[in-house]
Amino acid sequence: MSIEWPLVFFSIFTGIACGMFFSLVYLAEYQGKALDKRLKVSILVLICMATGGFCAQLHLGHPERMFGALGHPTSGIFMEAAVEFTLGAIIVAYMLAVRREAGAGVTKILGTIGAVVAVVMAFINGDTFVMASRPAWNTLLLPICYIASAGVLGAFALNLLLGEDEGAHYTLQRLMLKVIGVQAVILLLYLVMVAIAPYPDYSRSLQRIFAGDIAPISWLGILIVGMGLPVKFIKDGKAAKMALASFICVLAGALSFRIMMFMIGSSVRNFFS
Repeated sequence: MSIEWPLVFFSIFTGIACGMFFSLVYLAEYQGKALDKRLKVSILVLICMATGGFCAQLHLGHPERMFGALGHPTSGIFMEAAVEFTLGAIIVAYMLAVRREAGAGVTKILGTIGAVVAVVMAFINGDTFVMASRPAWNTLLLPICYIASAGVLGAFALNLLLGEDEGAHYTLQRLMLKVIGVQAVILLLYLVMVAIAPYPDYSRSLQRIFAGDIAPISWLGILIVGMGLPVKFIKDGKAAKMALASFICVLAGALSFRIMMFMIGSSVRNFFS
């Protein structure tokens, strides 16, 4: 199927926001690092959320009709909007608590609630694509892939903002390795699901993914650039010095995964060929 670019960038910006806030809470509230970065990072999280929401509007033929969808609680737009507004409100409350120098317990509780909602937001972001008519999308592994992608994007985005704080970089790099490892496992499970999905077809086969026209995206974009190079930077102790390059790599990997996802998103029956 064709690539829906507004949805691609919506999911990427939303993933960065969710993952970055989750990583911030882990680093600041649970590890006691980069406490002075909390306000700055939180503002950037809100900006990414707003940018993602703007991209989502570009996908609608009639953006003004979004308000009609908000009147239907079972619609995907309603669920995404409700969770995003909830997350935004929690982040604002967290920022106010930090700004007013509230106790560590208060900021930790608010941050933890926000981190949980961020994970839910990343899941819903991917769950909107789950469709029974598209075998390669008809699995909960897809939204779980989006959670993993958000974790990777957010951790590497936060790493880019830490500056010269070596202690924070070191602590965050352990999280970065873990989220990339989790992403690799989930991606493998997702590919296994694609291979055994019902209604097999070349358009959504592993042969096409690894040896067909999608192969450059899979090998170069996802595996080598998106995961291999960032891990190498961390293992070589260059993740702090190569923070921008590392983030660009994982961003390219996230973009490549979404392109691959759309390219294998063929339906059970093609009525338009």
